[in-house]
Amino acid sequence: TALNHVGDWYASRKPEALTTTEDLEKAFYYLDKCIDLTENNGYKGNYSTFKYNKIKALALANKLDEAELLMANLIAPLSETDGRKPYFLAQQALIKAKQKQKDSSLSYFYRAVDIVHSDSVKLAQDFKNFKPSTNYGHTKLLLRISEELQRYFPQDKGVQKIVANLYPMAFLQFENSYDKRKFNETQKTYLKQIIQGILQTKKLGYNKEISPVHILNRYENIKNLIAWQKFNKNRQINNYPELDSLQLRDYSLRSLIAQAKSESKIHIEDSLQTLLSQTEKFTKETFPNLSLFNQTNFEVKTLQDQLRKDQLVLKYIVLENHIAVYTITKNDLNVVLKPWSSDDNSEIETLINQLKNQKFNYDDAMPIAQKILPEIPEDIEHIVINPEEILNNLPFE
Repeated sequence: TALNHVGDWYASRKPEALTTTEDLEKAFYYLDKCIDLTENNGYKGNYSTFKYNKIKALALANKLDEAELLMANLIAPLSETDGRKPYFLAQQALIKAKQKQKDSSLSYFYRAVDIVHSDSVKLAQDFKNFKPSTNYGHTKLLLRISEELQRYFPQDKGVQKIVANLYPMAFLQFENSYDKRKFNETQKTYLKQIIQGILQTKKLGYNKEISPVHILNRYENIKNLIAWQKFNKNRQINNYPELDSLQLRDYSLRSLIAQAKSESKIHIEDSLQTLLSQTEKFTKETFPNLSLFNQTNFEVKTLQDQLRKDQLVLKYIVLENHIAVYTITKNDLNVVLKPWSSDDNSEIETLINQLKNQKFNYDDAMPIAQKILPEIPEDIEHIVINPEEILNNLPFE
């Protein structure tokens, strides 16, 4: 197992374009050694995982025929309920994509997504009836499939339409599977990848039915919960076993209520709602300050109802390599997606350092302003700014 981890690390520690021949030689050395120990020397170990990692290394080395054969042998004995199967199928699809076999690649990708689809009704070819599973790892799988399709078929309009469908599916999968009790850094990463993918595909003319308001509502509510999870993880609050128990009870009751509702078991649902109310009351009495940290549901409409006609809200979402700039007024909402890179972060850091030293360079500030500040209507008198990431340190005034 240790040899497998070392071998896989050499193969996957860098982006594919930066992976060298030396990296792959070391990967093969360790992976072949662990496979030999398992196959020929009686060592116990997860043989299929070792083989899978070798296949990934072979694909990176463009030894595609060998990788394809090994992958087919791994997939063949697996049942449809085997949790490994969608990942193996996606890897075979990647190999086919590298071989420029588009139809075969799409077929394997579809089969992988069909297994993730958790309804008894077969997944439609356009994915419109997709029902998410409760497996958080499937979020990463859907994102990986969309990434690979974009990489190998960037000019194919049919493939781009599939990619456009995959991002809303990944959003559903994320919402249905991420752990709402514990903070996990990957949650924030996946969420930003999904939002960027949806906004990019909308910019290309896809996903027109998904409104910017709908995207922002869902993003803000998940982001608020993730922020609370992170705070909760890092505070002394975690040292209270009683609170941990109450939070677990609250989560469990809500899950049972959702299940009872879906099964139309009204009496059970009513009883569970009573227990939940009692739990919430006891928690509030025992930990009166807890409500200071819990976030209520965010709705753009509620925010707009509170705005005057001369007020504007600027909301920023810093994504993987783009920035989304939302402008919200009492009667309107618009979003602009702009490229964003490490160079942009460096420009902001330079400006912040200048200001710390009581210096201000107009020429350094102007490119940043042009990138992140939209045109402000003349009738706006008051601007509320909601930044994130590095923009939190930028003095917008």
